Amino acid sequence: MTGNIKIFAYNINDISNSSLNENSISELNVKIDHDYQSFILDKKHEHIFIFGRHINDFHFLDKQQVFAVHHSAIQELSRKNDKIVEEINVLKEENTILKQTNTEILERLNEIEAILINSQNN
Repeated sequence: MTGNIKIFAYNINDISNSSLNENSISELNVKIDHDYQSFILDKKHEHIFIFGRHINDFHFLDKQQVFAVHHSAIQELSRKNDKIVEEINVLKEENTILKQTNTEILERLNEIEAILINSQNN
């Protein structure tokens, strides 16, 4: 949000003698740079404490910031999903191998039982 906005601030010219109350609150016109890192006040102040800004439209969204957050969140979800899909594939492969091994063991057990039964009958 570049351009001019209004902020609320305490204008403290002499910190040692100042008492902060509602009368010391003022609205200041501020120009914010596009980098959101700096701003320019409408006049020079020695000391100032900024605590809020005036918002006309509570439905205002900075779409660039929303898209940036959504983009990184979608990337993170995609990475997590890819990892889960890979883990599922590994578990499916392990399950297939265990099923084959179990089938082979059961077949061998049946053969051993058949041999024992035949040896007892002879």
